[in-house]
Amino acid sequence: MLEAVLIITVVAVALLVWARRGPGRSGQQNAAQKRLARARARAAKTAAQGSGPYRAVTIDGNCPAVAALQGQRFLTADAPRLPLPDCDQGNCQCTYVHHEDRRDVDGDRRVPRGLKSDLYTTSGKQERRERSRGRRKSDLS
Repeated sequence: MLEAVLIITVVAVALLVWARRGPGRSGQQNAAQKRLARARARAAKTAAQGSGPYRAVTIDGNCPAVAALQGQRFLTADAPRLPLPDCDQGNCQCTYVHHEDRRDVDGDRRVPRGLKSDLYTTSGKQERRERSRGRRKSDLS
């Protein structure tokens, strides 16, 4: 008789633990899987857009407010919102032009012929710097 009560008690406790953990845990797993799927979808969308930490924009338009910013590149997070506050046109036609990198095509900012370079090369040493590559992953490929 005592064995039967003990077995029934163990089975009841096991069922109670399973009832408490079973549905709640699977619900948590489903929520975690949904969050993971959303994060993966955001990452795939970001990768498809080609965005990165140095993605930049320029502002293209024909109003005087844009003329002051012509050719200036802004990181996407730092770009001014359109229409610009100084825009005097009723229907602003200004747009963003997206660039893969904030640097312009001639992004090498080193002085091509500075005193230090001249002294280095005149001492008989060879110039070892390469002008065609940067240090970012996109420059290496």
